[in-house]
This record gives sequence, C-alpha cells and structure tokens, in this order.
Amino acid sequence: MKQFCLIFIAAFTLCVACSKYVEVDKSSQELIGEGVALMEAKKYNKAAQKFENAILNAEIPADAQDAQRRLADAYFMDKNFLDAVAAYEVYYDIYYQSPYAPYILNRLGLSYSNMSMNPKRDQTYAVKSTEYFDQLEALHPEEFKNYGAESERQNMYMKLSEHEYQVGRYYMRTSKPESAIMRFRYLLDNYPTSHRVEDSYISMIKSALKLDDGAVSASQYLKELVDSYPDNGDIKSLTKKVNKKQKIYHEE
Repeated sequence: MKQFCLIFIAAFTLCVACSKYVEVDKSSQELIGEGVALMEAKKYNKAAQKFENAILNAEIPADAQDAQRRLADAYFMDKNFLDAVAAYEVYYDIYYQSPYAPYILNRLGLSYSNMSMNPKRDQTYAVKSTEYFDQLEALHPEEFKNYGAESERQNMYMKLSEHEYQVGRYYMRTSKPESAIMRFRYLLDNYPTSHRVEDSYISMIKSALKLDDGAVSASQYLKELVDSYPDNGDIKSLTKKVNKKQKIYHEE
C-alpha cells in the first residue's frame, strides 16, 4: 500500500498539470485498454492522456504501475523525451525490482541520448545517458547486451570526447596550454576508444611546447604518440620541435 501511495502522489504531480480532463467514469483497466489501442494507432499524445487518467483512477497498485510504464512509453514514442525521463524515473524509483527494470534503464539511457546536444554545448544529458547505460550493464549485463546498449553508449562517449577535444582546442587558441593539456589528458584517460585520441596526443605535444618548462612533458607525449601511432605523419616534424625545445631547456 505504501508503494501505491507513493506512485499515486508522484504520478499525480507529474501528470495532473498536463492532463486535459479526468475520466472519472471509467476504470483504470478500461483506460489502459483505450491507451494501448491509441498507441497501436500511433496516437501517442492521446494515449498518454489515457494512461495519465488510468493512474489517477487506479484502484490497485498493479494498474498504477502498468499505466505509469505505458505513460512513459507514450511520451518516448511521441519524442517527448523530457516527460519520458520524468515518467520513467518515477517508475524506476519505486519499482526498481520490477521485471521491467532493465527495460526502464535502457529507455532512460535512450531518452537522455536523444536530448544530448552538439559537442560544443553542455553535455549533461550525454553524461546522464552513459550513467544509465552503465547502471544497466552493472545490474543486468545480459539485458544490456540484448538491447544493444553498448552502441548507443559509445555514441555518447564519442560526443563527450569530442566536447573535451573542442574545449582543449579552445584553450590552445586562447593561449592556455596547461588547461589545454588537462582536457586532452582527461580525454585520453576516460575515452581511450575515441576518434580524437591521436589528435589529442598531437595537441598535447604542441601545448607543452608552448610552456617554458614543457620540454620533458612534450618528450613524454611524443613517446606516447609514437608508441600508439607509429605511422602518424606529424611525428617527424614534432620530433624536431621537441628536440629543439630540449636543447634550449638544457642550455638554460
């Protein structure tokens, strides 16, 4: 009964503002059935209204639980991902032990990934997406594999790594080589499969060469580049610059 009260209160707060009217003369089962039919007809917004009312009219916890999940699905299919996240999180907070828990975690990851922004902008949603996919993998590894969640998580990793790379390049352009190196190193440590790894090594070397005491660091970054990408076309020219920097450093 406690769970039923919690979900009723949470669901009421979530949906009462957006529900156009409450169908008090219909049972929750009837409303859920109508919502399912509307989902099949791809009328997701109208289906959401049915599920909202089903939650409000629910006489037993099972109906409230079922309607809450379907409400989240209706928002998701309608590409209303912000409301989908809110509805899925209400469900998971209360029914994290439900057989649908892996499904909910996957949908949360997908909802946040769909809201994630251009790599040059804030990446809060991309971070939240990876957190839910990580949770899915940790708690339900088989379902994580079956849902193919790794592919979407990798997409988020690529977006996050691109964000770090662009921030690092910004610091290079604004003559802040130490800050640039920190961002590139963060990228290398946290996103080792990123397409920006090779570029980050090169940028780290160039940033270190801008520092008065950067000879040792530049040499180390060059070694890492050579070890990881021995065929890189910039190695020869970078080696000359690093050697020159080391010579000046030792002369001083």
